[in-house]
Amino acid sequence: MIISKIFGRDIKGVYREVNERRKKNGKNGKERKNNNGKKRGKKLIDIILDAIAESKKISIEYVDEKGQRTRRTIRPEKVKDGKVFAYCYLRSDYRTFKIDRIKKINLI
Repeated sequence: MIISKIFGRDIKGVYREVNERRKKNGKNGKERKNNNGKKRGKKLIDIILDAIAESKKISIEYVDEKGQRTRRTIRPEKVKDGKVFAYCYLRSDYRTFKIDRIKKINLI
């Protein structure tokens, strides 16, 4: 498969990773709660992995190395070493984003 050659993994590996993370995080149909008993949202990495597995776009607010905030729509392809490799619709090209610089995220 061409995509697996380009990105170094196949879609089955992504599904496997998503399912393992869901099991690890207690996602058995129940929502997780924090120490105060309040509901909490999904982690960034879970949303990114879901988008990869489902071939969906995500909207992010990203802060670059200069501190500039930008709103971007991306289609993530791969996660590795704390970075997301994705197609950026703002720049019309593939870009690499550091996960710790993503401030807001929404699955589209």
